[in-house]
Amino acid sequence: MAAPRAVVLGPGELAVGPVDWEAVGTVAPKTRPIEAFALDAFEATCVRWSACVAAKACPALADEGEPGQAATGMTAAEAEAFCAFEGGSVPTSDQLAFAAMGSERRRYPWGATGAVCRRAAWGLAEGPCATGDPRPDVAGMHPDGATPDGVHDLAGNAEEWARSDDGRGYVARGGSVRSSAAAELRGWSARPVDAAARSPVRGVRCVRALP
Repeated sequence: MAAPRAVVLGPGELAVGPVDWEAVGTVAPKTRPIEAFALDAFEATCVRWSACVAAKACPALADEGEPGQAATGMTAAEAEAFCAFEGGSVPTSDQLAFAAMGSERRRYPWGATGAVCRRAAWGLAEGPCATGDPRPDVAGMHPDGATPDGVHDLAGNAEEWARSDDGRGYVARGGSVRSSAAAELRGWSARPVDAAARSPVRGVRCVRALP
């Protein structure tokens, strides 16, 4: 199968720190160089995951949705297997942070303006955008929330697996449809996740080495 469209990012410098009051005491300041890499422009979708299942490289997912919806419910090992099948790997936390923030330290993937409902699929369980028991949307349905480089859904929709900075575990980044606090959508936001845990609102996008 053809590789999904990827966006080349970097090289550049990732500077993370308490850029707003919600990050104070939560985010440890750091600055580090980022080598150039290619990142999928869209989260892995159910139809892409199905191709991996058909090739017997991935297990079927319990929460399979419509073909274009973000695939969710995989463990970290299953996310790694999927990305390997597609010729890539699970991104590091720094790579996803750089994709969201850029060298200019954007507050949100789209810039400094607020987390309004049209920019991302978030706040759909207990507000502020809706109430209910939401599933992630079709990937790329919120183009106003894309980064200037053209990477979609880095905030909201499905939170995403990423390798932790120390390489010993995994974190979830980006917030999801269930996020009710805008802080979860910020470029600096990440939380540790058990590698064996599954979530109906956690998916993955793959990073690809440059030739």
